[in-house]
Amino acid sequence: MFTDDLYSGLIAQNRPSTTTVNEPHGASSAELWCIDLRIPRSILAKWLDILDAQERHRREDIRLATLKDAYTARHIALRRVLAAQVGCSPRELRFDRTCPRCGGPHGKPSLLGAEPEFAFNLASSGLVAVIAVRRGGAIGVDVERRMDCFPVEQMAESVFPRNIARWLAKLPDALRRAVFYRLWTRLEAYVKATGQGLLAVNEVPWERVPDGFDLAQTAICVWDVTFDESNACAVASGDDLRRISIARVGVDSWDDESMTLDRWQGVVEHRQLARTHPR
Repeated sequence: MFTDDLYSGLIAQNRPSTTTVNEPHGASSAELWCIDLRIPRSILAKWLDILDAQERHRREDIRLATLKDAYTARHIALRRVLAAQVGCSPRELRFDRTCPRCGGPHGKPSLLGAEPEFAFNLASSGLVAVIAVRRGGAIGVDVERRMDCFPVEQMAESVFPRNIARWLAKLPDALRRAVFYRLWTRLEAYVKATGQGLLAVNEVPWERVPDGFDLAQTAICVWDVTFDESNACAVASGDDLRRISIARVGVDSWDDESMTLDRWQGVVEHRQLARTHPR
């Protein structure tokens, strides 16, 4: 049942871990790559040939130059990160984009030829992209740039259940925006982890989404992740996820041929994760 107490956790800052988990990289860990997309076209041009025909076609369909550059940068970054993970050339990667609902070529991408438990997800907002990678289970990620001019009340009314939208409307403006972005990124990360996309919003167990953990009886959990003050971010994965390694890739790093965590130790942060309560 909906109560104000149920949503009180959204008003607080990110919760700290309640347990200390020291586990090596593996099925219980994930990598999160935060990519600065403000890449000069002279650098992007060096990497254009790694995109496949579908990516190039989509790129050419984008009219606005800034949006085209951002699309190009995030898909080049995705290929470079994934190629480093599986040990091949970025241009050799092949994706299956089949939609599970209609069979069209617009579903959540998976990597052909990769091990069955290898999962990744891409999100972007403005000039930032976030790539999540995990071996050992599904993963979803979302990032949203916080904007003072964004009509959060209208958006909440269109995608959130009525009781949540009404509750949001009662909050002070600044708090309403902060809570909206936290809920919105959690929702997107959750539906992307399940592979169903936003068409499945009506199937989300909303009574458990605000808590951020243990969504109904599913095996998907959601965590808020903060990597800067301008963006809200959330990651969704199996409840056995215990560690996220966050790598920030700046503009000056793009000329490096390598996109591996070992080469980015100066900008990698390891965070331990824990549920706040048992099932």
